[in-house]
Amino acid sequence: MTVITKIATVAVYVEDQFKAKKFWTEQVGFKVKVEQPMGPDATWLEVGPAGRGDGPGDLPQVHHG
Repeated sequence: MTVITKIATVAVYVEDQFKAKKFWTEQVGFKVKVEQPMGPDATWLEVGPAGRGDGPGDLPQVHHG
């Protein structure tokens, strides 16, 4: 069985970016790493675990067993 051990980036398209940002930062506890306007009605938003680096594989480790 193949097990995913690291994730660099996952794109999630949302209808309401404000609600998505609120969910990921307030409910999940991620911090905003990048927030860049992308035209009049959109923003490029990157979030990730607080206190972790910004590189690939910087998500919390999941141990199976």
